[in-house]
Amino acid sequence: MLYLVEVPDSICFLESRLEEICEKDDTIDAVASHVEGLPIQELLATVNTLEGKVGRIPPRMWGQFDGFSRNLKNLLTGPKNS
Repeated sequence: MLYLVEVPDSICFLESRLEEICEKDDTIDAVASHVEGLPIQELLATVNTLEGKVGRIPPRMWGQFDGFSRNLKNLLTGPKNS
């Protein structure tokens, strides 16, 4: 008889868990739809290129903010005369 009393409680618990899972599934679907449109490979290639360019800045420039930013800008955009 005790088991029959516990069954409705178990069903209520499972229903609440199912509702939580459905909400999380909706959130995952919403995020996935936003990510699908992003050009991930292109973004990664751009990041890798920028990391390579930044890595070529000489350490002596690191302490000079103005020189560093000018050098970084030249590396990223190219010299103005080219």
